[in-house]
Amino acid sequence: MVGVQGLFDGASVYGNHFASVAYAGDASESLSSRTDWFGTLTARLGYAVMPQALLYVKGGAAFAHTSYTDVDPSGLVNPPYAGQASGVRTGWTAGAGGEYKLSPDWSVFAEYDYAGFGSRVYGFTYNCGAACGFADPYHYSERQNLQTVLVGLNYRFNVGSAPVVARY
Repeated sequence: MVGVQGLFDGASVYGNHFASVAYAGDASESLSSRTDWFGTLTARLGYAVMPQALLYVKGGAAFAHTSYTDVDPSGLVNPPYAGQASGVRTGWTAGAGGEYKLSPDWSVFAEYDYAGFGSRVYGFTYNCGAACGFADPYHYSERQNLQTVLVGLNYRFNVGSAPVVARY
């Protein structure tokens, strides 16, 4: 079986880490990222292992909107500062899953997907301007990948009903 699938999902994928003392001068600088939404457009190739069970692989394009922040409230090395950047990432996705037909109209599925967005350079803008002691905007290279597990229930409209015939 061959098909095309589109997915758009609101998200709140959040990551945070502290900069090393060797880089920041103290342990208070925090770098974080938050993905607000992601989407995919994929081709899907499946094999029916029994009349009601399908195993499939998929691959295609991936999109995500991510915001980044860099905050150091200490003022130990530079004045306290906060910087931010955001953008839409494009990349690729690949995954695999299975679907099981419960009845003519209902099925359940589970799948794993990996999305790779590679590296991209962002210019972070800061609230302290020239007083920061570094370039504003300051450029960071950000690498991003997303892994998702989807589990769901599908309902198919009009699968079991007779075809509609037009009469004049």
